Amino acid sequence: MGERRTRDEALDRARRAAPSGGILTGRAASAPILVLSVLALVLPGCAPRLRYVDGVDPLGFLAPDLRFYLSSSRAETLALAESFAEAGRRDFAIMAADRVDRLALGAGEDGRFEAAAYGSFPAGRADALLAADPGWKREGEGWRETGGALRVAFADSRLALASNRPLALMTPRLLEPVPSPLPDAASDLSGGDLLVVVPDAYAVLSGLAGDEDGAASARFTLAAAWYVDGAGSRETRAAFVFTDERSARVYESVARLALYGAVRALFDPGSGDALLAGAVWSRDGALVRVRLPSVDDAAWRDALARLAATVRAGAGRND
Repeated sequence: MGERRTRDEALDRARRAAPSGGILTGRAASAPILVLSVLALVLPGCAPRLRYVDGVDPLGFLAPDLRFYLSSSRAETLALAESFAEAGRRDFAIMAADRVDRLALGAGEDGRFEAAAYGSFPAGRADALLAADPGWKREGEGWRETGGALRVAFADSRLALASNRPLALMTPRLLEPVPSPLPDAASDLSGGDLLVVVPDAYAVLSGLAGDEDGAASARFTLAAAWYVDGAGSRETRAAFVFTDERSARVYESVARLALYGAVRALFDPGSGDALLAGAVWSRDGALVRVRLPSVDDAAWRDALARLAATVRAGAGRND
């Protein structure tokens, strides 16, 4: 009876307090737009060399205390560019995204973001171009937008960095990468074409962040990965990593509610109904998993468009 009461109370709080915009709301949500714009701006060349550990997942170069993380393949970075880039920079952002092999992006609740991208970045012209451009000035081993917060740097022609904080805060991790934000229990999701990790997902559903012991124990990390087939259809796999087995058992229904809300917010009724009807759930210890049926490329692009509109609206409210 105690577990059932705790579960019901948590569900009630989640229904009342879950933000309508989902995970990517507010200033942190504007990071994809900013990063794609930055990649477009720095496309021409290569700035001073920075040393880094080769072969590391670029997520390891990002700060370990950010609110959400994203990792995407070239194809999915292009899809993000098409949906999220600002109208005046869309073509440039798509050109930049096409040079990226793997993008890692992280954003904090305070509006800060960091990005590291492996790819093929032409070298040789950046110093001359940026030095002659009054819109940019030298800062340390990279460049800073004059009158703005955007910074960019290249380790070499393969690794680009961007942030809206001093890059000196980021570059030490190039030689001493931090552990991936993806929990070990869900490490199999690292192979997704698109990966999103929200370390403290319970905080997004603010109704679960009360002072009660039962609410606090609902803490979980959300990891979601999308796998793309030859036709462009995406299959979704997600993992909710709780603090212990009891929390997973008690609050699995909260995870289901979170997924239900996200699907309803992003997909049209027909696609949403099919996804939810075909969801396959499982629980193993502190880990709750769900696998959704594939959704075609058109439905996925529509969902990204809805998410981009929500992001822009949230960013505008926080300007």
